[in-house]
Amino acid sequence: NDLEKRYYLCEKLIMIEDFTNAIHELLEIVKRNPNWENKKASKKAVELFNSLGNDNTFVSESRKKLSKIMF
Repeated sequence: NDLEKRYYLCEKLIMIEDFTNAIHELLEIVKRNPNWENKKASKKAVELFNSLGNDNTFVSESRKKLSKIMF
């Protein structure tokens, strides 16, 4: 499944601290299927946003993108 592969890639990107690309992958998953695996991708994105902090410009922009996709 493409979404599973993307999520797996996301986890690997987080391990190597490539948070920008990890967030891109999560947003793509949410865009394709917002409810995939009980909203696993959006929950992971929010978790990542919280760990990176709101002072991060990329996080702020990505939160907005996630909101637009979800609502």
